Amino acid sequence: MSIPGFRAEASVRRSAGCYTSRAPRAAADDRIVPMWTEEERQLLIMCGQRYDSCESECAVFTEYPQWQDCNIACNQQYDECAAPVLWPSNR
Repeated sequence: MSIPGFRAEASVRRSAGCYTSRAPRAAADDRIVPMWTEEERQLLIMCGQRYDSCESECAVFTEYPQWQDCNIACNQQYDECAAPVLWPSNR
């Protein structure tokens, strides 16, 4: 995603303490459970593709206010599409 007229510099997150290459270990009886079902995952993929397509349509705007309005519309469409997975009412 790019915002017309906006430039950002890369930043490095610094952590306190020394670097360790070892990841914390899980207990032997801990199960790995998928976060989403296959249907939910496919829905999120489809919503992401729609969002990318919408964002590419916003690229034609060179003025920030027009681009921002288009971007807001894309985000709202994504939220509506992904709502059943990301914000389920009965979980």
